[in-house]
Amino acid sequence: MSELPPDVPPSRAERHASLWTECAIAIVYLTRLPFVSRLLPESEEERSKLSARSLTWFPLVGALIGLFGGAVDALASFMGLPPYVVAPMTLICMLWLTGAVHENGLAGLVNYLSRLPGAVPKDLVNESQNLAYGNIAVLMGLAIRAAALATLSESETVFAALIVAGAWSRAVMAPVAAWLGPDPNDAFAARFGRPSGLRVVMSLALGLMISFSVLQSTCGPVIGAATIVALALALAASRFQSHRYNGPLLNSIQQLTELTALLMIVIMQGIAVN
Repeated sequence: MSELPPDVPPSRAERHASLWTECAIAIVYLTRLPFVSRLLPESEEERSKLSARSLTWFPLVGALIGLFGGAVDALASFMGLPPYVVAPMTLICMLWLTGAVHENGLAGLVNYLSRLPGAVPKDLVNESQNLAYGNIAVLMGLAIRAAALATLSESETVFAALIVAGAWSRAVMAPVAAWLGPDPNDAFAARFGRPSGLRVVMSLALGLMISFSVLQSTCGPVIGAATIVALALALAASRFQSHRYNGPLLNSIQQLTELTALLMIVIMQGIAVN
């Protein structure tokens, strides 16, 4: 019997297993759902190989996080709670689901920038809980997001806003990671690496599909403004990162992109009313 050639293309079952593993890695990083970790391969080498590909599915997981937040908002509104109570409750539940992973990254970057000029910390991840500046930035961001959600008139609009903001803010993470390249001294960047061009296109396409299906005609201004903010932050912050990305930078971009998308939806609602 002749031996198989060294490079045998994967079967359909193997491709499907790889796809589910990529999605599981994205869910494990972006949420705190414990049961998903059972889908991960035991081999650390296999996990590392699929981590960069998992960035493709960040928009899908982000949309599901937004869907969860919209469901909390709809339930609390149905119970008759006022918007200024519903909005913070929604954000608290979303923070529980995500484990505040992005907020922690934002705090780390703000802490780092607050130390400039001066000694540059070697490990930005360990900086994330040390200074008050990062905590203040996170609290301000949450306050603005809560005010934006409370301003939206209907639960359907909140659903749309959270889904689009969650999806697109995570869709831009892949192109930023591919553009800047990973910081070898950062644990997050070392794991997720530099995604391929195909994976970047897939991530953006998925984010666009989700955003357009939810917002339709108003999708363009929302994701356009959010993308400009993401690019501006990447350009500015890369000066301090030797043109490399790390966890705090990428998570900060997610936070500010999400905030921009929510504010743009509030603006679009105001324009439609007037």
